[in-house]
Amino acid sequence: MIQKKDPGINPVGSVICFVVYVILCGQIITLIESQWLIVPAGLQSTVNRFDVDGHIVQVKSNSTAVGSCGLVGMCYPFHTGSILTKDSAVKFEKCRLYNTKVELGGQAGLIAISLYGVGLGFLTLAWIISICSCCSDTICGKNIFLVLTHFVTLAFVMVGSGSVTWMFTWHDESCASVYCNATPLFKNDCLFGWSLWVLSSVLVALFATMIALCAMTKRHLSTVNPMQAPGPHSLTRTRNPQNPYPSCGAARQQHGLHVCDGIERGR
Repeated sequence: MIQKKDPGINPVGSVICFVVYVILCGQIITLIESQWLIVPAGLQSTVNRFDVDGHIVQVKSNSTAVGSCGLVGMCYPFHTGSILTKDSAVKFEKCRLYNTKVELGGQAGLIAISLYGVGLGFLTLAWIISICSCCSDTICGKNIFLVLTHFVTLAFVMVGSGSVTWMFTWHDESCASVYCNATPLFKNDCLFGWSLWVLSSVLVALFATMIALCAMTKRHLSTVNPMQAPGPHSLTRTRNPQNPYPSCGAARQQHGLHVCDGIERGR
């Protein structure tokens, strides 16, 4: 009895799993951190200050600390909250999530977050599938690298689209517009933060992974279903030992009809 050899761990699948995991972690960190745009200290900005009665007064003030603006949150460029409110009972949180749609950047901000979130979901599914690629080449009857290529491509498109859409949120009372005088697609006084560089690396890594998966899918499919080029004997009919006369028809042979006598005499 011949025992079937255990295929073990697929090294290619293991590498893909590790790469997708690192990209996923980078994308999550980028989403959480607000260091997309850096607000330098000393910039003058017009902010809304709340007085003791809760009325809003617009005042001009210089940033006293380094701040930042991100996709879902921000850090004030101030050491204390006295610039924002005269009510000392209000607790000052230097870094926080956006509270209103205006701070997000309006409709463009909601679209950017949605696209980024969908891309994160596709990348999470790609990582789960890549775990299966460590010990299998197929999933649900499909080539697993082909499935991974689809999910990674969708993640790349969604995250890239969300990142570009976020640049159109720099207007009105958004963080970048208030503290950096930024306008859509132009950061002006702001500086690119490390989170944005991580995001750029994530997009580059996603694109490289997508290309590598396409190459592996093509190679794997050509190995499983090789294309046979027509040769000098491509038109020669080969006989099957179990059915040496395929042109006679299986049904006629089963009934014992001697319809292949001419072929037998010609052998």
